[in-house]
Amino acid sequence: TKTPVIITSSINGESVISLKIGDVYTEPINPIIVLENGLSDITNSCSITSSILRKSDNQISNIVDTSKADSYLITYTINCEQYTNTLSKTINITE
Repeated sequence: TKTPVIITSSINGESVISLKIGDVYTEPINPIIVLENGLSDITNSCSITSSILRKSDNQISNIVDTSKADSYLITYTINCEQYTNTLSKTINITE
């Protein structure tokens, strides 16, 4: 009998990040970690797309602008063979 493959995905690091104005936000090289059966890292064989939503005006943004107070929601869509998932991370920038 073949063991069923269980694929899981999670945010690499914190899912809520608090920054001060002027801090630098850097996305991890792999913002999402995808594991097969809890052991094998298969992140690089998956398609992961992301979008950044600026909460102050609900507009899609290309960057997390830390020059002023705001919040951003980064949404990641993971596609890996039959597996799909959506995860998100919130970035809060305060004075």
